[in-house]
Amino acid sequence: AWEFAKENQGYVDLVLHPNTGCMHDDHSLRATWAVAPTQDEAPVINIMEFPCNFPATGCNDTALGSNPPSCLCDTPLDSDAPEDSCMYCTRWY
Repeated sequence: AWEFAKENQGYVDLVLHPNTGCMHDDHSLRATWAVAPTQDEAPVINIMEFPCNFPATGCNDTALGSNPPSCLCDTPLDSDAPEDSCMYCTRWY
């Protein structure tokens, strides 16, 4: 699927990332970019806006009624440390 996406990306940037629950690292350290042919470098993602940075956790923003999606927490987070993750991040969502 990744090879197909890259071959057919046109003029959009693509990011491939795991979904471990550690949103910060999944979208930065573990991410792979396929940059559009018109770009010289990958776009910047504000990773401190991701509320869950503890592996195997996530948000159910639909159930929480959170808008914008943020697990009902204030972002940006203080740091990417697991202890600074949003208190509403859960293993079951």
